Amino acid sequence: MQFIPRWKGVLSRILPILGNVREMHRPIFANAFKCWCQASWQYSIDFPSHFPQDGDVMSFLNSAFELLLRVWAASRDLKVRVASVEALG
Repeated sequence: MQFIPRWKGVLSRILPILGNVREMHRPIFANAFKCWCQASWQYSIDFPSHFPQDGDVMSFLNSAFELLLRVWAASRDLKVRVASVEALG
């Protein structure tokens, strides 16, 4: 739960490198992204008045979802495709 208030800073550092992640490491990043989204959902339920999701965070999330959907989900590697679809779900 301590992660979500720092989510904007984390996403701002992670997103620029996502495009250069090697194929074999993509499932790890996709799984991390899925866990972050689950934590965000839980945080919004537990602390609705303190939820730090502003326009910048939504922009970062849009960029990440776009990459997962258009690039990673179309990968030849089954692990990458499955992890990407799970992260998008």
